[in-house]
Amino acid sequence: MTKAGFPTKVVESISCGTPVITNNTSDLQNYIFEGENGFVVDLSKPDLHLHKMNEILKMDTMAINKMKQNCAKSELFSYQNFKDKTERFLQKI
Repeated sequence: MTKAGFPTKVVESISCGTPVITNNTSDLQNYIFEGENGFVVDLSKPDLHLHKMNEILKMDTMAINKMKQNCAKSELFSYQNFKDKTERFLQKI
């Protein structure tokens, strides 16, 4: 569980084709698409997160493989998506 900052393990996992199960921290809601590349579990609601974890664990192989394919094909964290923003930042310093 991460409580602050952006969890780089999410970037690594998705970039390597591995869907993630995470809590909602940082701005992960902008990057985790429920059932497509991962799941966000609300840890503040124990009954709901236990139910959700059970549903995730019951997923069939085809659904899991589809999520893995979505992650592998994703360019969500490609450096090119951040190139302009980084360039603007560097020009300001």
